Amino acid sequence: MRTEIYSDEHQRLRMILKRERLAAGLRQSDIAEKTNRSQAYISKFEKGDLRLDLVDFALFCRSIGCDPHEVFDEIFGTRPRQAERTRSQAIGLAEKGDDGQDLAFEVQPLKRLPSDSALKDH
Repeated sequence: MRTEIYSDEHQRLRMILKRERLAAGLRQSDIAEKTNRSQAYISKFEKGDLRLDLVDFALFCRSIGCDPHEVFDEIFGTRPRQAERTRSQAIGLAEKGDDGQDLAFEVQPLKRLPSDSALKDH
């Protein structure tokens, strides 16, 4: 069994992408349609049953309109963290890391990228 899906970084990735999907008002089925994956695939990723490859990660980010660079920054701690109540706790998504500590996320949502249609207009 691959243990990488249980790392703190992978847990953060799952939580960030789920948080951003919910913040964008999208359902798993919306992401599945936009990424040409099944809803079950999206669900398995969010539950931690499978890993995203780089292409799926980029498609997932594009479909919810978040910047993949900012996701990486948040996963690996290059963005400042807030000690206050986190966005994940506010929507009931707080989880524990390998060390038993709450995984903390910033309250502010990530910047939204322009949609594909907006990019074509410019």
